[in-house]
Amino acid sequence: QKYKEGTDLMGMVRKQTDSGQWGDFAARLVDGNEFQWPRTGPKDDEAHPPIHPTQFVNTLDGKPKKIYEYIVRHFLASCSHDCVFVESLVEAEIAGEVFEVRGKAVKALNWMEVFIYERLTDKFIP
Repeated sequence: QKYKEGTDLMGMVRKQTDSGQWGDFAARLVDGNEFQWPRTGPKDDEAHPPIHPTQFVNTLDGKPKKIYEYIVRHFLASCSHDCVFVESLVEAEIAGEVFEVRGKAVKALNWMEVFIYERLTDKFIP
C-alpha cells in the first residue's frame, strides 16, 4: 500500500509528539529534519492507505494499547531513515584450515530506535 500524494504525513507524525514513549522520536522527525517519505511497495490496490494512526491516544489498556503502540511505532519507523551499520569479515588460514569471523557495528539506528520489535546490535571482532 502507499500513501496518496498530498497526504499530510507530517501532521500525523506531529500528533505523536505528545507521547511519553515515542514523542521525542516523533519530534525529531518533525523538527530535526529526520522525516523521510515512506517507501512505496510494488502493489497498491488503492482500497485504502497503509494502516496508520489518525490521532494520539493515551487512554488504552491491554491488547488495544499494544496494537495501537505497534501501529504508531511502525508508522513512525516508516517515516524514518534506514538503519546504518558496517559489517566486517576477517578470514585467516591456519595450518590449512580457513577460519572466518564476522562483525557488525551500528552507526545509526534511525527507524530501529522507535520500532522496538526488531533489534540490531554490535558484534565486535576482538
